[in-house]
Amino acid sequence: MIAHFAKFGAVGAIGTVINLIVFQVLHSLGVFYLIAASASFLVAASSNYMLNRRWTFGAEKDTWGGWAAYVLVNLVGLGTNLGTLSFLSQIWQWNLILAQLAGIAAGTVVNFVLSRRLVFGAHGAQDLRAFLHALISHQKTQKQGHF
Repeated sequence: MIAHFAKFGAVGAIGTVINLIVFQVLHSLGVFYLIAASASFLVAASSNYMLNRRWTFGAEKDTWGGWAAYVLVNLVGLGTNLGTLSFLSQIWQWNLILAQLAGIAAGTVVNFVLSRRLVFGAHGAQDLRAFLHALISHQKTQKQGHF
């Protein structure tokens, strides 16, 4: 697990550079910072999927389903990233790049745990379906409780 996390971290470092470049370019072009962060996330997540799939977890080929599962799982990390970015930049008045770096760090922990278990694990697709089923069931329960 430590070797996987170290490789995941190295891939994440590459993804961070990609994320920050895309974020800075979009933001400098006038794109709202949360939209810029979302777009930069998708670009970085796509490159990270390919690198993690082949190098970190040793899978032989990329699949659209695997990419979709990876992006879906990483959306939870994106929520963590955006929440951290918003809090630090709006409440604590941090510089946007520093706040984005903190958001990336927080999202990385969430991404590794969920990716290892739900995407690249031995029962990845089955575990992802169970995760989504539990999430949907929780949402239905929450809606029923509010009516």
